[in-house]
Amino acid sequence: MGMFETLILILDSTVRLAIPLMFAALAGLYSERSGIFDIGLEGKMLAAALAGAAAAAVYGSAWIGLFFAIVVSTALASVHESTRTTQRVPSTSAKSPRSARIRFMRSSVAMLTPPFSMAAFSAGMPKASQPI
Repeated sequence: MGMFETLILILDSTVRLAIPLMFAALAGLYSERSGIFDIGLEGKMLAAALAGAAAAAVYGSAWIGLFFAIVVSTALASVHESTRTTQRVPSTSAKSPRSARIRFMRSSVAMLTPPFSMAAFSAGMPKASQPI
């Protein structure tokens, strides 16, 4: 394999693996614009990807893995929101309808990114029924 092909493969993998992080950065931007600072987006993505991959491996269905990833991400987002509201953390515009829409969009983006990153990493993994 030549130098040019190696460079193309490296650039391809860089763009492919950076897309979930770009979605998380976009979700962080929207949440920050609404006045809610969420620094745990990558952790939510990793927990949802782990839960989704584990459920897909155990049950043998990518749809069940997607369901588990969405459930875990939503649970972590609701823990973040309940902690923020019960501890009375001040936010600049928490009562505005725009802030509620942005919080919903942030959760949706965080829920959708783990399946994409999981699909990128699981493409070369053997199936659970195949011996290693």
